[in-house]
Amino acid sequence: MKILILGFLTAIAFALNSILGRAALAGQWIDPYLFTVIRLCSAAAVLSVVLWVQKRPEKIENFRWKTTLYLLLYAFAFSIAYAYVSSATGALILFATVQFIMIGYGLYQGQRLSMPEWSGVVLAIVGFLVLVLPGVNQPSLLGFVLMVIAGVGWALFSISGLASSDAILDVAQSFISAVPISLIVALVFVGVGEPNVTAFGVILALLSGVFASGLGYCIWYLMLPLITSVSAAVFQLLVPVLVALMGVLLLGESFGTRFYIASFMVLIGLSGYVWARHRRTKQ
Repeated sequence: MKILILGFLTAIAFALNSILGRAALAGQWIDPYLFTVIRLCSAAAVLSVVLWVQKRPEKIENFRWKTTLYLLLYAFAFSIAYAYVSSATGALILFATVQFIMIGYGLYQGQRLSMPEWSGVVLAIVGFLVLVLPGVNQPSLLGFVLMVIAGVGWALFSISGLASSDAILDVAQSFISAVPISLIVALVFVGVGEPNVTAFGVILALLSGVFASGLGYCIWYLMLPLITSVSAAVFQLLVPVLVALMGVLLLGESFGTRFYIASFMVLIGLSGYVWARHRRTKQ
């Protein structure tokens, strides 16, 4: 029950990142650069408090160049992409890209896939291609590319943390390290044109940073030691489904038949890969 509650809260938090980002940026309540800065700063503040509560404030100041750059790549591309794609489409592209990169990294490390695993991967890739084929309900090319870049950034961030012995500390240091760089990037881009910011946009960015990012990542890393990698992957694959439901209920989004077909193929394919790998590694 504890794992189910933590997993549900984590999936909701990750889904809210997409919903809040899409609501703020599609509605033009705030610039994507300012949204990203507020999100990163508020998340860093939450994670700093977590470290302070754990009586480890002296470790906050350690700067982490590599993971910080990956985090910034993800965060800025994520925000800009949601000015062009729906919440559910963006979430599907993001999480599928992350899974594809993680699978590719495993192959690079020498892992070999069985026929059922390859079948799942191929089905997911075909579903991905169905999503982006020209025609009705095709996502914006710019939005698609930006969300793929966001997925690459998040996948590299995750890969860098695979060997971490203290995930919450490492994530906190990365978010804190990202704050000054994100401020500089935002000042440069906002300075080019007329800045767009409203009180509602700031509130959405704060909700994304404090709850969906800061607290969401804390819950996720508290849960990881309690579950298998298969369970972790399944929880992540639930996020696009939750985003689609929340997008319909909260944002009034609607989707064509092709989106549902592509989503089904991607999610079933990746789930099949995860399950086949789990069965093979248990033998």
